Amino acid sequence: MSTRKPRPIRFALVQFNPIPPDHSPNAPLENLKRAHAFVEQAAEKGANIVVFPEYFISGVVNDEKHWGLAQREHDPSHVPGVTKVSTWLHSFSELAIKHQIDIVAGTIMEKEAKQVDGKDILRNVAHYIAKTGEVTGSYKKANLWHPEKGYIKRGDEGPQVFDTEYGRTGLLICWDVAWPEAFRSLVLQGVEIVICPTFWTSTDGGVLGLSHNPSCEELFLDNLIVSRAFENECAVVFVNAGGPAKEGFIGRSGVTLPFLGKVGGTTTNEEEMVMVDIDLGILEDAKAVYGIRKDLITNHQRSGTLPAGIEP
Repeated sequence: MSTRKPRPIRFALVQFNPIPPDHSPNAPLENLKRAHAFVEQAAEKGANIVVFPEYFISGVVNDEKHWGLAQREHDPSHVPGVTKVSTWLHSFSELAIKHQIDIVAGTIMEKEAKQVDGKDILRNVAHYIAKTGEVTGSYKKANLWHPEKGYIKRGDEGPQVFDTEYGRTGLLICWDVAWPEAFRSLVLQGVEIVICPTFWTSTDGGVLGLSHNPSCEELFLDNLIVSRAFENECAVVFVNAGGPAKEGFIGRSGVTLPFLGKVGGTTTNEEEMVMVDIDLGILEDAKAVYGIRKDLITNHQRSGTLPAGIEP
């Protein structure tokens, strides 16, 4: 019988359907307005953390004519409620303060202050905003999906773990989830919650993959997010974009935990918001039973590959 202390968290998963930039010149502002409304609804429903998917404001911007939607790079010196900065990110910072809720602002395409050969350097970036309005964690996507490699620069820093009110947290983005090494990097830093904004569609399997199984991507995701929770003794919060199936949307947003698998999430591929309640205390039991983290650190110590700053 476990004697662990309960650690309750309520997540609001927003399986957002962004209006594509081709559909309307005001699409980003319309998406921003709808996203703000979801934050308010999440707070009213008692959520501690609300999470949006990848590219939720801009939509996928693989056409050069839309690269101008990239926001300027986040400035960590911004003081919430004092410094007025007109960007999408800081609008969520103000909302976090107003509604006293933590917000994972999906991903936002950002451009660095410097240019190379007269061209902007674009990044796909996820941010975690605490209810104080402070951006407590950021991550630049490292494992780019194949089309992204033509216009987005991968992040070089690697995923980092940061402290939140609810536990040690890390961010990964979409295709990162397919890489066990990304999770292992976070595990070595003591991660408890891994939040994954995503824009994953049925067509990502390509003609070849779909010829073997028309539901290959659904199968991939269903197994992947459960396996990652078990093998890393962590909570995985996976939030995908939503929309019509005929456009390739497959949904499957959810929260997974060791022992339990998927404990809650969306039930359709369409846009919806769901509340998922978990007890993060279960991770202590997982670590006691599986001992994966302990063995991982021991193995790195033996081989002399334990990263600097990691406590045995």
